[in-house]
Amino acid sequence: MATVVCIAGACMHWSEYSRFTISLFLLLGTFMKVPLILSLVGGSHREIILRSATVAAATAFIILLIAQFAGEWILIAVGTSLPSFQIGGGLVISLTGLSLLQGRTVGAQANKVQPSQAIAFQIGVSPLGTPALAGGGSITAVILETHKLHSPIDDFAITFIIAANCVVAWAILATAPSVTWLLGRNGLLVMERIFGLLMLAIGIEIVIAGA
Repeated sequence: MATVVCIAGACMHWSEYSRFTISLFLLLGTFMKVPLILSLVGGSHREIILRSATVAAATAFIILLIAQFAGEWILIAVGTSLPSFQIGGGLVISLTGLSLLQGRTVGAQANKVQPSQAIAFQIGVSPLGTPALAGGGSITAVILETHKLHSPIDDFAITFIIAANCVVAWAILATAPSVTWLLGRNGLLVMERIFGLLMLAIGIEIVIAGA
């Protein structure tokens, strides 16, 4: 009987993990960062793009890992309640979704720099690693998910999901020229609108939950 209960609990957790995986992928919005990395580096500098993507994915992973294990403690230390953080984070996600729906992407505002290994590291940390990947939306999602699930298995699963999403983000950014060629500008614009609508829905849901 205990085994059945355990299996049922695991199934329920897998459903939650799947939802979190998809939400985090949407909130990272890696496809929307393809124009950004190309506008900063240029499509012909493959080695610089690869290094920038690697640094960006590592930066995002470290920040989200800190959010997972210390995010709630940081909120307590600064005197912010979780519901208030939910409302604030939900608003940030909603506004980001609105900006994507209206076509106001960070990539369109970026200025190209002279590529070099040092610049690649700088770009990888900011703006690519943060706030582009590990921004208010993804950090909020990680803290809220960590608040709901507390067992060591849950912690391991959340860490694995964060790592997997960062690997996917690295793969997409590292192959940015190929992604642009494959999807085309119109394809990226369509994905931008879809991601924006989904992010808006996620943000509103988080605000309602916090309220």
